[in-house]
Amino acid sequence: PEVEAILSHRPDLVIGLADTHGKLAPALKGATTFWPVQPGSWQDSVGYLRDLATLTGRTEEGEKAEKTFRARLAEAEGARSDKTSLIIFGSDENFGVATPETDVAAGLFPKISHYPWKSRGIDGSYSLEEI
Repeated sequence: PEVEAILSHRPDLVIGLADTHGKLAPALKGATTFWPVQPGSWQDSVGYLRDLATLTGRTEEGEKAEKTFRARLAEAEGARSDKTSLIIFGSDENFGVATPETDVAAGLFPKISHYPWKSRGIDGSYSLEEI
């Protein structure tokens, strides 16, 4: 993201991943507030939802969203699919595979579908041919 583009919208608050967008914080200082988040699990994400709902005076909507999410997750876990799922990120030439060890969303998938993708650490990611 470009700082100028963000600030052109005159935001009161910018929320970003601490490890990905945190380097924007110094450039945003004085112009807006940067809230770094770094969920390590879906439960952390629900915690951020609660905090944001409180901050914006939308506690009731936040509680409803959390309840809906939890119900849908339980339903998906109860009817686990045997189909293989895949979460990728990046572009067509430079992409990565989200793995349960490194990605919150990918951490949910082994409970709801066949998700064979594991972190390879420093050994790299998956090739398109492997997938």
